[in-house]
Amino acid sequence: MQIKYKNSIGSFITDQQVKELNEYNKITYQDNEIKTIESFISSKTKNQTVISYFLDDREDKQVIVEQNTSVIENKSCLIYFNKESKNGFNLWDIEEYNSEGILRFKSKEAYDNKHRLVFMGKFNNDTDILESGSFKFYYLNKYEDEYKDRLLKITYDEHGDVDVIIDINDHFDYYKAPSLDEFLADDVGQILFPWNEHPYYHSAYPFLPESPNI
Repeated sequence: MQIKYKNSIGSFITDQQVKELNEYNKITYQDNEIKTIESFISSKTKNQTVISYFLDDREDKQVIVEQNTSVIENKSCLIYFNKESKNGFNLWDIEEYNSEGILRFKSKEAYDNKHRLVFMGKFNNDTDILESGSFKFYYLNKYEDEYKDRLLKITYDEHGDVDVIIDINDHFDYYKAPSLDEFLADDVGQILFPWNEHPYYHSAYPFLPESPNI
């Protein structure tokens, strides 16, 4: 078992640096795979803990929920299950439970082989239908800092169609997030991110990339 720490923007930090922060993540690895991510947030008025728990087939989801939620400790959890792997990416079903152990929402997330988020989609709790606000991240693969390495955030409506394209670190100098038509008309945008070369981002579907290169 191995433990590492990250700050709130996803950069690895030392256990000594943790002591200086009010917000950080403690990541526990088991057999070289992430088992839990404990997100700690503290302030003058309250402390909050959110546990992301990666469930395996031998574990009982309800037991894990009961172990990782608490009103007294202000602790809630996200359960990751039904792992599906393809082309070096992992897709998980996720259920978030509040401190009382009550289901708040359902989602899916896909991660690359560096455990960087590439897709997040929220689903209706009752119908499991995709809701608006899903998004995908595109990374430059130039920096060690996960946040700094993000080039674009593409958001989608409830049908899975592109809504707007967000320039995360101001590479394009947009004054507002452009629509797809506006982005396609931008010559600079097409140089940095040739749209036709990245079909994974053309729709919220498929959630799991069908190629190792996205």
